Amino acid sequence: MGKKDKASWEYFQDEARVADIINMSCYGGKKTVKPEDVGDADSRNKNGERDLIRKTALGTRYALIGIENQETVDYSLPVRIMGYDYGDYKRQVDKIKRRNRKKSVDPSVKNSAEYIYDYKKTDRIFPVVTIVFYYGDNWDGPESVKDMLDTDKDMESSGYLKDYRINLIEVNKLTDEELGKFQTDIKQVFKFIRSRKDRDKMKEIIENDPYYRNVEKSAHDMMKVYGGLRGYNIKEDDYVSDEGGINMCKAWDDWREEGKEEGIKEGRALLIIEALNKGATPKELAIFGIDEKEVMEVMDKADR
Repeated sequence: MGKKDKASWEYFQDEARVADIINMSCYGGKKTVKPEDVGDADSRNKNGERDLIRKTALGTRYALIGIENQETVDYSLPVRIMGYDYGDYKRQVDKIKRRNRKKSVDPSVKNSAEYIYDYKKTDRIFPVVTIVFYYGDNWDGPESVKDMLDTDKDMESSGYLKDYRINLIEVNKLTDEELGKFQTDIKQVFKFIRSRKDRDKMKEIIENDPYYRNVEKSAHDMMKVYGGLRGYNIKEDDYVSDEGGINMCKAWDDWREEGKEEGIKEGRALLIIEALNKGATPKELAIFGIDEKEVMEVMDKADR
């Protein structure tokens, strides 16, 4: 499991966040599913391994909710998701068939369809819903199996060609109104990731919301790996808040300041190299406050 897969898996282990996703995606933000309604589900799937699958109670019924995270476009995604969903439906049907085979059967129904297929007319399976979060730039891939087909208009309009659409949420296109429907820190995490190409906006977000002064570790890891923070390798123990989380405001300021210092050093090194290439000697550079030791260090790095 890569860093990004691990970060998203740990972040969405939280039942409150999973319930929040279900409520926002399936119920328009209405608080229908509670954290205590969310439980574990069998993640084994012969049609591929999901990022995450959870079982949730819906009154007296249940549903299986899959969560997939994408940072790059997968042009075969509709078929992949269809395979995941089929696998979860198939596993439920197989479980019911095994249960039915173990029960004693009335001899009078041995020739019935229910007996032949080990599946009763009254048997039911749970719905399976997969939600895909896309963290990259604009999605230009297919959003349904039909989008992938090479067919003619007559076949497409015949009514016999069925479709399978994916539930795609592009994080960078979520509006403030949509983010506002989330009741957990998904709102702050996605808001931060949404601004990953605008460092000034990120700074504004962090400074104006007290949430970022005490960020839970898995949420911090999500923002770190999906927020495009290259070189953001802080020592988390140095930024523990009074409440036990991570003070991302302080970490951000130190990281940016460190980056500025590195930038200044790199720029100074380039000037030294340029001056040496034009014939300047270390002694001549000393006139401008650049000591010989610094010059030798720059020359040593340049020769590597």
